[in-house]
Amino acid sequence: MSFYEKRILPHVINCACGSPAVARQREKVVPSARGRVLELGIGTGLNAKHYRAEAVTEVIGVDPSRESWALARAKIAHAAVPIEYCEASAEDIPLESDSIDTAVITYTLLHNSRSAQGVSRGGACAAAWWSGVGGRTCAGAG
Repeated sequence: MSFYEKRILPHVINCACGSPAVARQREKVVPSARGRVLELGIGTGLNAKHYRAEAVTEVIGVDPSRESWALARAKIAHAAVPIEYCEASAEDIPLESDSIDTAVITYTLLHNSRSAQGVSRGGACAAAWWSGVGGRTCAGAG
């Protein structure tokens, strides 16, 4: 990773994706997560405050950026659910098949086109979240 990717980009993404307008969109999507959640592109933890303890048992946050995770720590500490960081890319998620109830993907595919490869095996995916519990999708799928 370059200096820009390590030291500047995580702060830019945190600022841009932490705006009030984006937070309102997160409030519409993230509370729908259920069970064991995979958050692809957890980044700086901006979704953490939106998970509901009565619905989510744990969140596994996948992101290749340790620098972003460092910015997430304070947000994760105040989350209502346990959140574990997994340093990996979308193509290399180290989880067993059928071990996740809900996948949350918010504002991740916008800045990392390679992520689409990891979530689109066997079909297209542009969903903000997907739940294996009832197979629901929200905020668009294609």
